[in-house]
This record gives sequence, structure tokens and C-alpha cells, in this order.
Amino acid sequence: MKSGSGPALVAVDEDPVVLEEVERELRDRYDGHYRVMCWPSGEEALKGLEELVDSCDEVALVPAGHLGSGMTARA
Repeated sequence: MKSGSGPALVAVDEDPVVLEEVERELRDRYDGHYRVMCWPSGEEALKGLEELVDSCDEVALVPAGHLGSGMTARA
């Protein structure tokens, strides 16, 4: 899910209710200045972030909760 223009604000959360609230809040505050992009899993977020990097898009912020299932911490 994405909207807006400019650098990306990316949110990740496996809880669909939480993700919907975060997405709504980000869009209300920042749509028009940033692209709001939300993914329901760490795996999908990593793929989306790789696509952003490959296309040289800027990512301004990635708020994420605890590690999702199957995800490991990387430095």
C-alpha cells in the first residue's frame, strides 16, 4: 500500500488493526510530503525496501514493532 510523493515513510506490523491505525495516522499527518507505504510482514517489507533501494528512492523512516515470525535481527 502506498500513497503521496517524496521520500517513503514505511510501517511494518503483523497485526492488521495496528497497521491500519499507523497507516491512517501517517497518511493524515504526512501524505502529500511523503509516500506512506505499509506492509503486514517483515518479509514483504524487506522486498519492498529492496525495490526502493534498487530504484534509488529515499526512505525517511521505518517504524516497526517487534520482530515478526521468521525474522532475525541484523546489524
